Amino acid sequence: MLLLRKDYLMKACETTPVFSTAQVAAFHDSYRQVLQMVEGLSEDDLANDEIYTHLLNNTANHYAEHRQWIEAGLSQGGSSMV
Repeated sequence: MLLLRKDYLMKACETTPVFSTAQVAAFHDSYRQVLQMVEGLSEDDLANDEIYTHLLNNTANHYAEHRQWIEAGLSQGGSSMV
């Protein structure tokens, strides 16, 4: 699910000039950091409710929190939101 949301945002970043170059770079950097961190987690870590909730709140749930803002920018035909 995280990957699907990343793909959605990646397409938005590539096709619509809503995001500045710095914002796109920061998105890529944060995604790589999260991916590296998740790859280092054990099965037991991922089964831990506290760790799992923290991970969700800082990835998929965070994207959902900002989805309306992202979609509003895309529907404005690429006008800058910066």
